[in-house]
Amino acid sequence: MTPDPISSGKFGTRQCEAIWQVTLHGFQDESSGESESPSGWFALVVLNDRTLIPVPYVGTIAMPPGGYVIREDSQGFVSYSHYPDANLARKAYDELDTQYQEWLGDDLPC
Repeated sequence: MTPDPISSGKFGTRQCEAIWQVTLHGFQDESSGESESPSGWFALVVLNDRTLIPVPYVGTIAMPPGGYVIREDSQGFVSYSHYPDANLARKAYDELDTQYQEWLGDDLPC
């Protein structure tokens, strides 16, 4: 998939904005983290087939199948990584979740 660099402020590409729309409507497979943590907020989205996602003011974006890990940082910027193999996306998501859980553990009282 060739990224489309034309998008609005918080998204680097229209594809990023499209996959973000999936999370806004609660269709992510999982999510964790928080934007202020070192790992940021992140979600796992698995698309089993090529999926058309409507994006307000942009149109419909075709997303290839696979796994997506989408992240939002403390400044509100959104990025994503696409993995043709959903198992690789799951592994990347689990690594972020481990980092987040370790960060949470630093703030817990003894």
